[in-house]
Amino acid sequence: MKSVALLLFIAVAAVLSSPLPAQQHQPRSIERRYSYATSSNAFHYAGPLQHSSAHGACSAPAVRKEWRTLSPDLQSNYLDAVTCLMQTPSLLTNDSSISRSVFEDFSYIHFTVVARVHGTAQFLPWHRTLILLFEFALQDFCSYKGTLPYWDWTKDATAMHNSPIFSETAFGGNGNGSTPSCVQNGRFASQTAFMGHTKPQCITRKFDFANGMQGHQFTGDVIKALVQNGGRWEFFYPQVYLGPHSAVHNGIGGDFGNPPAAGNDPLFFIHHAMLDKVWNDWQDENPQFANSYSGNLDPDDSSDTDAQVTDFLADLPRDGPTNGRTLIPEIRVQETLWSDGGGWFCYVYE
Repeated sequence: MKSVALLLFIAVAAVLSSPLPAQQHQPRSIERRYSYATSSNAFHYAGPLQHSSAHGACSAPAVRKEWRTLSPDLQSNYLDAVTCLMQTPSLLTNDSSISRSVFEDFSYIHFTVVARVHGTAQFLPWHRTLILLFEFALQDFCSYKGTLPYWDWTKDATAMHNSPIFSETAFGGNGNGSTPSCVQNGRFASQTAFMGHTKPQCITRKFDFANGMQGHQFTGDVIKALVQNGGRWEFFYPQVYLGPHSAVHNGIGGDFGNPPAAGNDPLFFIHHAMLDKVWNDWQDENPQFANSYSGNLDPDDSSDTDAQVTDFLADLPRDGPTNGRTLIPEIRVQETLWSDGGGWFCYVYE
C-alpha cells in the first residue's frame, strides 16, 4: 500500500474523526474527506476504502446531467468553478514549471502517466477516478454546488462545429488556424497552458473539418451498437478507446487532439464524463459482464493479459519532480467498477 498520497485537490484540514459514510451522499467538505499529516507534508485519504464495488451500494447517488440540460445560470456556475481552479495555486508543487494551479495538477498527472492509461485496461477506471476527483475539487475549492456535467456528443455528431459546447458563452470554438491555433472566444480564450509545450501558450484547437470532425464515429447509432453489442469487457474497452474517445479528441484537434496535452482543455472533463456514462450504460445492458475487468497493462502489447482487478490505479512516481507528492489516491481498480458502488463512487447519469 502506498504510504503517502496527495489527492490533487487537498487543502489543509483538521484530522478527520468521523469519515463520510459510504452509503450516504451529502455535500462533501475538505474536513470530511481529508486529513493533513504535517510530519510528512502529505495528504491522506480519510474516507472509507471499500476494496470492492457493488451496483447500487450507494443508496442516494448524486446525478450528473448533460450540458445542454443545465440552465444558463448553472452552466455559468460550472464555468466559473473551472476558472476558479485555474486560479487556485498548485497543491503538488511550488515549481511553476511543473504546475501553476490545481487545474494544472490534473493536467500534469494526465501528462505524466498518459502511456499507462491509454490503450490499456486502466483506461476507463483511471479516467473515472480522475474526473471524480476533479468534481470534488470544484466543490471543495470553488464552492461549486453541482456535479460534473457530461457532453453527449452523439447529439452533435452530424454538425459537430455547431455544438452549443463551442459557443462564446461556454467553452469557445475553433482555434485561429495559425501556429499555435489559439482558441479565440469562450470562457477560456485568455487562459494559458503548457503541458506538452516548452512554455505557456494559449489553449489550442484545430477542427478536423476535412473529415467532418470524425462525427461518423460517435453517432447515436454507433454508441447504441457499442453499448448493446460491445461484448465482453476485453472487447468493449478497446472499442471505446479507439472509437468515440479518440474520434472526439482528434476531431477537435489542437491540445485536445494530442494525448499528453489533452488535459489543457477544459473540454477534457466533460468528454470523459460522457465516456464514463457509456461504460455505465454498457454495464446496465450487459449485467453478465458488468463486473468484469481484464486486459493489457502494456499499451504496446494488446495481447498482454496482466491486468487484475486488484491493481492500484496508475500514479505519479514517488521519486519524480513533485518530491513524493502524488495525485491519485491509494485505490484499486475493483473500487471503481460502479459509479454508485460506494465510498467515493456515489453518482449516476441522467
